[in-house]
Amino acid sequence: MNPDDQTFANRVAAVNPLLAPDPEGRSLRQRLAERPGGKSPATLKRYLKRIREEQTVLALQKRPRQDKGSLSAFSPELLAEAIRLREEEPRRLTKIILDHLKADPRFASEAKTVALSTLSRHLRQRGKNRRALKKETKGYRRFEHPYPGSLLQFDYTDGPYLPDPDRPGKRRKTQLCVGVDDHSRMCVALRAYWRGNWPSLEDASRHAFATWGLPKRIFVDNGKVFCAHNYERILTELTVGLIHRTAYYAPSGGKIEALIGTVQEELFPDLSRADIQRLDELNGVLSEWAYRYNRRIHTETKQAPLDRWNANPQHLRVVDPVRLAEAFWWVRTPKVTKTGLISVNGVEYELDLALCGQKVQARYDPFDPTGTVRIVDQNGKLWGAYKPREAFPADNGRGKGAPTKVERPPLSSAKDYVARLAATGRGRTAPVPVTPSDATAPELSQANRLIHLVASYLLRPELTPVERQAVVAVCQELVSVRFETAEAALRRLVAKAGRDLHIGRYTATIVDAHRKEGQP
Repeated sequence: MNPDDQTFANRVAAVNPLLAPDPEGRSLRQRLAERPGGKSPATLKRYLKRIREEQTVLALQKRPRQDKGSLSAFSPELLAEAIRLREEEPRRLTKIILDHLKADPRFASEAKTVALSTLSRHLRQRGKNRRALKKETKGYRRFEHPYPGSLLQFDYTDGPYLPDPDRPGKRRKTQLCVGVDDHSRMCVALRAYWRGNWPSLEDASRHAFATWGLPKRIFVDNGKVFCAHNYERILTELTVGLIHRTAYYAPSGGKIEALIGTVQEELFPDLSRADIQRLDELNGVLSEWAYRYNRRIHTETKQAPLDRWNANPQHLRVVDPVRLAEAFWWVRTPKVTKTGLISVNGVEYELDLALCGQKVQARYDPFDPTGTVRIVDQNGKLWGAYKPREAFPADNGRGKGAPTKVERPPLSSAKDYVARLAATGRGRTAPVPVTPSDATAPELSQANRLIHLVASYLLRPELTPVERQAVVAVCQELVSVRFETAEAALRRLVAKAGRDLHIGRYTATIVDAHRKEGQP
């Protein structure tokens, strides 16, 4: 209730017993002495007089001041000068403005009697306080790149808590790497990691590039992970531009922030109560959610992101799987000791003694469990691949994060929701065949069969255009595909490394298996 309305109600409640005749026949003086409503007799008499004069209880409403807004403490000329001093320098304190007025011969005598709070109040009422003047009205122009793949935006956000595999009984917060295409609003990356560090950004970017092709530019903020020299080197090798947001200018990242907000609103309430135990389970749910998101109508574009992506495919850049894998190798420049040894991430390698004393370039895949590095000398000569003298570290320098305890119990409804998402994703195993324009009739039938085979082992409803082209390239290279050999090779690789590798690893495995059996 409005304070003025509450005051009016209290006054009416206090005077109401006095308006009706007293059943006991007491005089008005006796009734006033009882102080109904806690009011004094003089106050009650004033209320009754106002009611008699105006013939209505509305006379008890609080009356506005007649001189409200007018100047009584100082002249309008002094206030105008104070406003001029504030507009001249918006950062100037009211105290300093008053000092200026006291030093001005025109207002010296008058300013000595002006209270600082009174001057501040009048400046604030007229919108001339420092906070109001410091606010600059800015306009933000909306932008959208003209075609798919022209600009991808990446960012991180906190994910749900999962059981920490390194500390039984403890829970640990995950980090989600999210990517969106600026033109189509396609969700090109949505993966969970234990840490939002460089290895996780590398893995998410590699999956996005292998699945959707190379973008023209990448748009990221100024976080430490996005400023890594390795990331700049990789994008340079792949001819992808890197753009950082302007510092303290959040509106430029509106599309990626909107996608993150959608993920948090739709998924997080159930994910946090679904009792998910492993990171790969969480990634399976995220993958299924992204599949559905890319196929539903976007509120801004009025089209499904996948339809908008496929409507303009001529700008998409297909990347060679081998080139992509080599671009994401890490690079170190250790110095070879007198005994021909180098150390990379704490692992020793024994090189040729001809390299002793030189600084060499060690290039390696941080996700390769064998820990093999390729050595390039100062002249750019490749000396070959070398394996470590000891086991490659299990964490590859990724490190560990601080666990955090979460005590909220699982919900059966959240478990059912996440289970339905996971079950829906596992149920889609029939890929949609795509006809390559440059294939002959035998190659076409063979390519479609191999596309179906690869998609079924990856538990994917369909392969992306980039992945299908990679499979067609394998068929053209082998000429005649032995599907029993291809299936056995895929089965071994999936059992050993899982289904989250980029398509180049699976196609390379099929080619290697055929070559070992003496195929072309």
